[in-house]
Amino acid sequence: LEAAAEIQDLRKFAYKAKYDGELCEAQQVLAKTREELVAKGAHVENLRHELAVHREASHQDARTIKSLEGECSRVESKFMGMHQELAAQKAKAAVAREESQELRAHAREAADLRGRAQASEAQLLGEEAALATRKLEVEAMREEDQELR
Repeated sequence: LEAAAEIQDLRKFAYKAKYDGELCEAQQVLAKTREELVAKGAHVENLRHELAVHREASHQDARTIKSLEGECSRVESKFMGMHQELAAQKAKAAVAREESQELRAHAREAADLRGRAQASEAQLLGEEAALATRKLEVEAMREEDQELR
């Protein structure tokens, strides 16, 4: 009976030792798991911080893109205005060319008319000179005729 009690005690002791060993091993695994979780938590926090930095950079990039789009729109509007102004200037230049051609044609006509007028004036002067000469001849003939009478 005593031996059975002793065996029972030894079994309890062995069971307790085995349990204590497993408990110690489980506590070590738990401690190691806690360390890994803390490390992973720190890694997650680092990733969250990086994500926040990337989000802010992305928002800044979006603001920059929006600003550049606005600037492009303003430049495009200015370009269209300049393009329309250039078209208007081209139209004015075409009108001015037509007017210039008309003025040159009028100038040629005026030069032609001046030439004709000068020719007519020269002809008229020639005819006046011939008439004056004829008058002198007639006058001379009259005088001669009167002398003869």
